[in-house]
Amino acid sequence: MVDLPRPASLRELRRAATVSPSRADRLTLVRCGLLDLEWIGEQVGHHVDGPWAAADELLADRTLSPHPLFEPAWFDPDGSASAHHAHPLLWFLDDPQARRRTPHPLVGVEQLYTAVEGILDERGNRVRVEEGGVLATWVFHAGASTPLPSPPAAPRLTWGRFREAAFRALHEPAEVVDGRRAGGAGRAATDVPSSPGEAPLVSVLLRATDRAPVLRELLDQVRAEVPASWELVAVDEGSTDDTASVLAGIAHHEPRVRVVSLDPAVQEPGTVAALAAAASAATGASLAVLDPDSPWRPGHLRAAVEHLTGSRSGAVVTTVGRGAPTRPSLDAGDLLHLPPAETGLVVVRRPAYHAVGGPAATDVSGGGAWFDLLLRVAARYGADVLDRPGRPEDPPPGPSLAMERSRAAAPVLLDWDAAADRARDPDLVSVVVATRDDDVRTAVSWCLGIRGRPRAARVELVVVAGALEPGRRRVLRTLASLLADVRLLEAPGELTTSLELDLGLVASTGDRVALVRPRTRLKRGSVVRAADVLDDPQVDLVQPLLVTHPGGAVLSAGASFGTCTRPEGLLGGHPVADATPLDRRQVPAPFGPVVVARAALLLDARGLDPALPDGVAETDLGLRTGGRVVLATDATARVRASDLTDDPGYDAGARELERRHPVPPPGSDELWRAAGFEVVARRNRASAPPGDGPGLLVPRAVVTAPALRLRLAERPPRLRWTIDTSAVGNAADRNAGSSEARAIARELERLDQRVAVDTRDLRARGTRDLDDVLLVLRGQDSVQPRPGLANLLWVVGHQEQVSPSEAAGFDLVYAADASWARSRSEAWGLEVQPLLPAFDQRWFDPAHTSDGTHDLLVLSNATDPEAAHVRAVLPSDVTVTTMLGRGDKALRQALDSAAVVLYEHPATRRHAGPLSSRLFRAAATGARILTDRPEARAVLGGLVHSLDEVDLLDAVRSPDRFFPALDERRRIATELARDHSYEVRARRLLDDVLALVRRRTGVEPGS
Repeated sequence: MVDLPRPASLRELRRAATVSPSRADRLTLVRCGLLDLEWIGEQVGHHVDGPWAAADELLADRTLSPHPLFEPAWFDPDGSASAHHAHPLLWFLDDPQARRRTPHPLVGVEQLYTAVEGILDERGNRVRVEEGGVLATWVFHAGASTPLPSPPAAPRLTWGRFREAAFRALHEPAEVVDGRRAGGAGRAATDVPSSPGEAPLVSVLLRATDRAPVLRELLDQVRAEVPASWELVAVDEGSTDDTASVLAGIAHHEPRVRVVSLDPAVQEPGTVAALAAAASAATGASLAVLDPDSPWRPGHLRAAVEHLTGSRSGAVVTTVGRGAPTRPSLDAGDLLHLPPAETGLVVVRRPAYHAVGGPAATDVSGGGAWFDLLLRVAARYGADVLDRPGRPEDPPPGPSLAMERSRAAAPVLLDWDAAADRARDPDLVSVVVATRDDDVRTAVSWCLGIRGRPRAARVELVVVAGALEPGRRRVLRTLASLLADVRLLEAPGELTTSLELDLGLVASTGDRVALVRPRTRLKRGSVVRAADVLDDPQVDLVQPLLVTHPGGAVLSAGASFGTCTRPEGLLGGHPVADATPLDRRQVPAPFGPVVVARAALLLDARGLDPALPDGVAETDLGLRTGGRVVLATDATARVRASDLTDDPGYDAGARELERRHPVPPPGSDELWRAAGFEVVARRNRASAPPGDGPGLLVPRAVVTAPALRLRLAERPPRLRWTIDTSAVGNAADRNAGSSEARAIARELERLDQRVAVDTRDLRARGTRDLDDVLLVLRGQDSVQPRPGLANLLWVVGHQEQVSPSEAAGFDLVYAADASWARSRSEAWGLEVQPLLPAFDQRWFDPAHTSDGTHDLLVLSNATDPEAAHVRAVLPSDVTVTTMLGRGDKALRQALDSAAVVLYEHPATRRHAGPLSSRLFRAAATGARILTDRPEARAVLGGLVHSLDEVDLLDAVRSPDRFFPALDERRRIATELARDHSYEVRARRLLDDVLALVRRRTGVEPGS
């Protein structure tokens, strides 16, 4: 830490009128204790002379990292949160909410606070927190052997080991993928054949078809941009305008213009064919392309031609405003790391052009073919890079350019034969993950999550990173150097994700491989479970179940086809429960951004097609190999809905898929039937969302469920249920209501019901219309009943918000508060039945009843996390444990060790409302319970006493005076299990629905 005089208050300094904002920012940074001068100097490339100079560097470049443990690209990924500050570190220092964010993936905020609380001074007192906060305090006191305050998923590291790895990550790439290392051919020591001395210096190639209005303007550009010794070869493929007559007039007055006419009936028209015809007719020493849609910049082509005249390389490519010196004789691997260049900025020697066979016979555009030509010329003769002054004005490369560049780069980067010959580990699963700037967090979660794999499994993670922002690259490099099972491949930028996954496939060493695209997260253990399916020799590829988020709707259970080969996600929009009958069934093809297969099959197929987009490339892989694709519903992947048919590249990919595989594979309708549905029609829907153009029409299945009478005839009747909760999206796993819903669903499924649990964001899914029963667990908001067999409302919270009209819209109404149920029944004139909270017998049962080893367990609320008022009234020799978490396993373990349990309801439920479900869980274990609600004793018997009746300290000191003996508590808990388990609640709900069926339909279920 920098040792400087400390003013009374940094806040006062920032408010002082005599201190300018820039001065205040500099002073804040200098004093914060988080400026590592050596670290900053390594990033800027020179020595930083003191903290003031370091502060200036940070204020000049907000992407600079001030300290190895503070990475702006991680702390504020898109820069939006700290936009009003000169540097994200200033936001971190100023905003208490910002300091709750982790500044680096290997720093846990809770662990950091705990570590600082444990630091004592020489007198044994806690150290004062530095003005830069707990991170600066920890840094000030940390030594090389100090453990890093890492989150649970991260490796256990010392500060010294982490710092060394972070510095290595600044300059040392993990594994660089280029043509040489990947097995591609480097440049051979071959001279370019010479051209005749009388040949023009350069031949300009122009596809002139239907370009009559701009031909004279293009000729003027040639005259201005190239030396006197030139020729223009224009190709006309049967224009429909007056291009032919204009060209004839130009050629009559300008002898250096030559016209080549092609017959479209004989030769397929297109840019590649036109340029090849022009090159065959050309006589110049060099060849350059004039693209009517991308004019040359002034002076660039002239400089390129003049440079190539004095060079021995086979080609020259001009970059604009990159500031790099001219680089001679680069091979194909070097060129791949350069930004994409316009076709018109590439000049190739004509003998070199013919020596490599001209443009490859591909169906890409002229730009892709010319880039492929450049790479092949560079591989044999080398290519020069000429950087010209100016500002790069091109927009970022679009998907089509990345696709063409990837097709050309694939032969240089990938050596499939060498990869196929390399021995693979039969017990290892390789997970190949591609990452992007906007999704490095997913790659980091993969890196940290690989440590949480099932212990019996051996897994390696191969992360492929293209053009990443330096801060994000530093994070990945650091993790790769610290985690033994993680490899980082640094690939050229502007490549498709499919090619990046192929690079990872070639570099992987496992016998089974999972290919995972960006923004795709798999549930823990899913990769291993999917790979285990390949133990069946009849299975070739595995499709994980793709969902929107945990507990969300299905996006794809494999590819479903109609009358054409345009894939849609099987069961798309359906609840996860609908996919259960399809587990381990064969599907027509995979569809989605993740697939698991044997390495041998992937290598034989030459991996994914680099020119196809997310999801569609996986479908093409399955159709090309003809292998057996199996769905694994216990291997769940979370994917964004926009990454499938809403992806910008889907339309072109689906058209290409249909061209390659004109006959769709069979089996889709049979899978729908196996899932319990019948395809009654297929309706064309646009692939792209509204506002993005018409999109490609995809025939999507319209399905119906079997007739109700058929389901009622089953023994027992099998109905379709949806349980609606107030949880939202990814927070569903942490929501208490969602936990209740899953427990009820599990018990209903044991009764042979089909159940889906919907979060709030799934209420609009159209497949709810196929359900028989809607059970709403009423929380913060109301839910409209749906047309169907039965609508059930169970008021489990916020009962004061429920109106008579809302309750009247449901067929059956329940309440978790018995007294409220009685009062509402009388006031509203409709039946509200009491249905109290319950507990899960898997975790809470009388077998866990004990006398405990700790004095008091406080089941705390979020409004009182420290239970300070409880500690204030108890002496220091009483052990008080606070339980904040909601997890059933953790709660049961805490209950097992407590002598007495204290639960106080939130303020809004202190005098009325449902009893907490945590009271029922505690009672199920026979615990001694103290609570603030006297009526709990009437429900849970002698296990409960009210705080109004019993002194807290007396109960803790002498629990046997107030509570029954162990055997009696076990007996009471056993009786409670008969009345308040989720199994009992599920049976009650099903019986009530079947009774409703009898009254409405006159059909006796099961008959």
